Amino acid sequence: MKRVLGFILVVCMLAGAAVPTVFAAGEKTSVSRSIAIVFDNSGSMYLGNGMAWSRATYAIEVFASMMNEGDSLRVYPMHEIKTSGGVFNEDQPLSFKSPKEASVIRGIFTEKPDSTPIETVEKAAEWLSGAGGERWLVVVTDGDTFYRGKGAAEKTIGRDEVTRVLREKNESMNVLYLGINTGKTPVKPELAPGAFAGRVDIASKSEEVLSKLTAMCNMIFGRDELRVSGRNISFDVSLSKLFVFIQGENIAGVSLKDSSGKAVKPAANALNPTHPDGNGNGIYPNAKADTSLQGTIVTYGELPAGDYSLDYTGNASSVGVYYEPDVDMQVQLINPEGKAVKSQDDLIPGDYRIEYSLRDGKTGEETNSQLLGKTEFELEYALGGKKETKKSDRAGAEKITLNADDVLKFDHIQAKYLSGYSIRKTGKDFGFPWDLEGGIQVKKHEAGKLELRLSGGQSVYHLSEMQEETPFKAELFYEGEKVTGEALKLNDEGWRYDVIGSNIVPQKKVQDDHVDIYLTYPDGDASKVQCGRMTLVVQAIYEPENTEPSHAEAEVSFTVENDVTGLRADIEAPKMGGYTAKELKNSELRVKLRMGGQHLTQAEMDDLRGEVTLRSKDGEIAVVTEADYENSELVIKTAQDKIKTGKYTLSVKAQTKDRIGEISEATDEASFKVTSIPFWLLLLLILLGLILLALLIWFILSRKVLPKKAYISETSFYVRGNVQGDAYLNYYNRFRLLDFLFNKQTATMSVESPQGPSGAENVTCSAMFELRARDTLFKYLKSKAGSLSADAYPQRSVSTDVKSINLAGTEIEYKDGSAVTDDGVTDPSQPVIFRSGSEIEIRYVGIAGRGRVNGDLRVVVDFKK
Repeated sequence: MKRVLGFILVVCMLAGAAVPTVFAAGEKTSVSRSIAIVFDNSGSMYLGNGMAWSRATYAIEVFASMMNEGDSLRVYPMHEIKTSGGVFNEDQPLSFKSPKEASVIRGIFTEKPDSTPIETVEKAAEWLSGAGGERWLVVVTDGDTFYRGKGAAEKTIGRDEVTRVLREKNESMNVLYLGINTGKTPVKPELAPGAFAGRVDIASKSEEVLSKLTAMCNMIFGRDELRVSGRNISFDVSLSKLFVFIQGENIAGVSLKDSSGKAVKPAANALNPTHPDGNGNGIYPNAKADTSLQGTIVTYGELPAGDYSLDYTGNASSVGVYYEPDVDMQVQLINPEGKAVKSQDDLIPGDYRIEYSLRDGKTGEETNSQLLGKTEFELEYALGGKKETKKSDRAGAEKITLNADDVLKFDHIQAKYLSGYSIRKTGKDFGFPWDLEGGIQVKKHEAGKLELRLSGGQSVYHLSEMQEETPFKAELFYEGEKVTGEALKLNDEGWRYDVIGSNIVPQKKVQDDHVDIYLTYPDGDASKVQCGRMTLVVQAIYEPENTEPSHAEAEVSFTVENDVTGLRADIEAPKMGGYTAKELKNSELRVKLRMGGQHLTQAEMDDLRGEVTLRSKDGEIAVVTEADYENSELVIKTAQDKIKTGKYTLSVKAQTKDRIGEISEATDEASFKVTSIPFWLLLLLILLGLILLALLIWFILSRKVLPKKAYISETSFYVRGNVQGDAYLNYYNRFRLLDFLFNKQTATMSVESPQGPSGAENVTCSAMFELRARDTLFKYLKSKAGSLSADAYPQRSVSTDVKSINLAGTEIEYKDGSAVTDDGVTDPSQPVIFRSGSEIEIRYVGIAGRGRVNGDLRVVVDFKK
């Protein structure tokens, strides 16, 4: 992009017109500069071919021509000069406020060129110390020796002193030093730039003064050159200024036209820098001016990007085109949804981008034109109170995460380009959201529904193992989704839990998808636990990123039983019926040991102490004991050969340290007999006796018995109507031992009707029955009156009119079915069943009047014990 011309003075002159600007609050304002040029017009500058003084004077005029309105330029000659009717020296230097005044420099005349005093440098620096804006001290000299003092007091000073003076000034201002070789080697001091720029250069011959001073011009004003193809000029970014410098003789008619052929109006009158007049001094007549130094500068302003053409007349030795871009800077805050933040509603928690770029000042479009040269961006902000400064060599985006609790305070963003131009803007320049009072703050999302579920655990915990037993399982669900992983690792305030009704201390352990809550002893001491019924209350405060906190609570009740302070010793029940002496000698008596219902631990078994005694009325029997660790039992064996029969008592007393270190004691006692015969044999004899007794009882109770008495409770006849009548009953019951033994009790019963019903006067009937016992003695003893029964067998019928004889009622039937003859007489050999509560029904055929009359005799017979 840059083009180095053979006549580099062109660059310096046009750079003076293209002053770098700063964009503040979206507007362009010039940078104020204060420049002091120390001009060495000592005698050596006029020696030789005499052109060193004219080339330096021309360069200073170009310097003045580069000024912007508002810049201050002073020229401090080492010896008194005259120009335009005025006299100037180090106490009253030449002063300029506008580039239009630069032409007075070419008229400088030095009457008495002399030495190279250092005081002139100090005078120029003194003025700059109180000046405003950027301060630049420029020293142009061919001195191989500097002096301090004048006249007789003048003394030479060496390179070290010159270095000291310039370094001292460089601590508060920018210092540029150009040494010119006019036959002798000039002093070359050494600078050590820090906060301010510092540069030392040497022109090996006076022809190089222009190029060297031009390089320093570019350093101060930061200009760049636009490539030109013939007379065609193109640029892809809008320009605020364009400078055309044509070096040569008789240059005229300079014109710039756009792509449509329309001429562009210049922004200011053309400047025509040229060589000095005469020889410039009153002592050295051979000092001549370099008459080749002349040209024309035309300035244009506010040009949109495009293609242009240049036209002029005259003999041009070189053409240079220089520019100042018209660009502005844009900064946007892009929210997580990819939208530029334009309102408070666009501020949502999440990942943001601060996008920054240079924009064409006229079109507003982003530009990365190469005409901007090397760009540098500096973004400065504070996030969460931490200051951040980000730098980049191109437009881009800074990624940040903006949480609801964070505050983003924007300080500024600055863009530099073309080695000196810069744009700097603060939040006020950009407006919302950068100008929010107190910084950018994002509201949290509203809290969602949080559910806490408690499961697991036990309904009853044993104090001794409480810390190892099943923990409670706490699960969190946010908006129906289970909370897992890192989200479960809430801060100390995120989980709160308490046990109501006890001083138990809950502890949590975070798993991948839940939290285990263990019950632990206060101060690690189980003896301090308050046992009983209690409730675990768990609270969770869950705050998803950038969301209001959500609360949930759950509780579960459980019981803690104290199983650690109660030692229990239980002697296993001795053998039923006791032991024989031999059995006792070969038996093991066991004592079951339990601590709160649990087996003793090995440590508790090791700590076991106590005594065991086995006594009878005749004295004590020696015993030996040993511990059964596996079953948590004490094994007792007799240690005596001869054991007497009788009653014995086993007493056990044991103590040990429980699981919380306290002494716990237990006792038990059991009695048994020592017999001469085995218990099983005694049981067998008793069993046989009982069996025989049961058989005898069964035999007696199974014998059949007859009712004690039978009587008629109701008699009725039926011939032509139901009438009452009389019947007679004879019952004879006798007891015979043989019948009882062989279960054959019998009796006789007769029923007769001596008078028939009306209309059947001649009808009589009677029947005799053999009764056989049917119910056993057991039933006889159980039964109430009238509830016994017997089997009745008809023996004979007295009346030939009897058609049939039945036993009517609950169960009335013939043993072998009906056996009634044709003449209506019942076969007396056929048995019938006769039950208590039964009716004897005798059917008969009577004769009354002209024919036979059928009728019934109904007799109800009851029995008593």
